[in-house]
Amino acid sequence: MATTNDDLECLQTAQTKREKEIEPNAAADRKVCKKRVDIVITVTRKQYTDDTTLGTFDARRVGDADAAVTGGTLEPKKGTYNLGHGAGSKTYPIPAGTYNGLVRGSTGATSTSKNGKVASPYTNHAVELLAVPDFQDVLIHNGTKSADTLGCILIGGATTVDDQPIMQGKKVVGTKKIGHITPGTTNPKNWELMDFIYKVKKENDGEMPRITVIVKDP
Repeated sequence: MATTNDDLECLQTAQTKREKEIEPNAAADRKVCKKRVDIVITVTRKQYTDDTTLGTFDARRVGDADAAVTGGTLEPKKGTYNLGHGAGSKTYPIPAGTYNGLVRGSTGATSTSKNGKVASPYTNHAVELLAVPDFQDVLIHNGTKSADTLGCILIGGATTVDDQPIMQGKKVVGTKKIGHITPGTTNPKNWELMDFIYKVKKENDGEMPRITVIVKDP
């Protein structure tokens, strides 16, 4: 699916915001540098289960009709609750919107403990969404189930939904819908996303592309 007019407007707004926040000299630099290739990652939520928010994502060069990387996503279930870990009660998943992103673990960026099982050379590299309201350290990283995320976006292959029985003693009193990312796909998919980003960096003569992450509700 090609980038829509609404998405392009979001990208233009995000670019202006980025220049003010983290790249104050970017506008001047563009006057003397060749056109830089940038990246947009779009997360589209599709389904709410009893324990997850499931969706899809695609990553592409800005302006490209075809995505370079696609896959499934998993986030915490919809609602306001306390996941523990000292974060208090929050509304999940993160708000839909347009965010600037950067690659944690890249040269000059803060490291991350996430994606430790992603193969070299992208071990412990992950895209971070910046300035997410009420959240910190929101990353796109590996994982396959609700227990693997405290608000971050997990990516992998296809998502699935299973019926899990609700038990009272030995009696089944109902079922609940449990979401998953297909096992064995999350680490390769994170590697694929990182490899795409670093390929675009090479196209930019070693300059990291701007990354915009658009999160859409159903």
